Amino acid sequence: MREIGVWTVDLHGLPADGELLDEDERARWRRLRTVGLRARFAAAHWARRTILGDCVGVDPAALRFTTGRWGKPELADGSIFHSLSHCGAVAMVAVSADAPVGVDIEAVRPDLPAGRLARTFFPAPEARAVEAAADPPARYIRLWTRKEAAGKVVGLNLDRTLRIGVVDAATGPVPLERLDGGPAVGRITDIAAPGALLAAVARLGPEPFTVRMSSLAPVPA
Repeated sequence: MREIGVWTVDLHGLPADGELLDEDERARWRRLRTVGLRARFAAAHWARRTILGDCVGVDPAALRFTTGRWGKPELADGSIFHSLSHCGAVAMVAVSADAPVGVDIEAVRPDLPAGRLARTFFPAPEARAVEAAADPPARYIRLWTRKEAAGKVVGLNLDRTLRIGVVDAATGPVPLERLDGGPAVGRITDIAAPGALLAAVARLGPEPFTVRMSSLAPVPA
């Protein structure tokens, strides 16, 4: 069975000065409006480089990224596949040796108008599932994380990502649509996240996979 490694990262205490960022990352970093956003972006991308560098045995500063055929960031040498998501001070990095992956982490807000949002953005079966849930905001975010993870696998924009049907994701392969409009299929699973956060990870292909959860400790002060 295939395996995906997922690292949970506490961004507090990680380098936030942009030291490891390449030119493209640094340009995005500079465009962020607040010190806090810039710090979290730099720390999350430091973590991504550190994890990937360890996985492939390369100096993190030497890693080069490119835009893949479906529009998602990839290592330029294609040695492994990865995905990054962060929410507040927590990031997740998913890594796969043999197929594109996507990961998403989101916070649950109790005041979220989940029913209205689901009726607006989700297919009808998923909107009904949200409205029937004991905790509609949590159910909405759970489905959202699955959609985002699946959309990242094939590099879809948000509009097309929201059309992915994920309410029955635990029962088998999920039909996807590639960026070029062609058909694809993937697998999605929910994964553990700290606090009031929810997360999911997806992988391209119909084969089941396991998830190995790890954490990246903050660098010493």
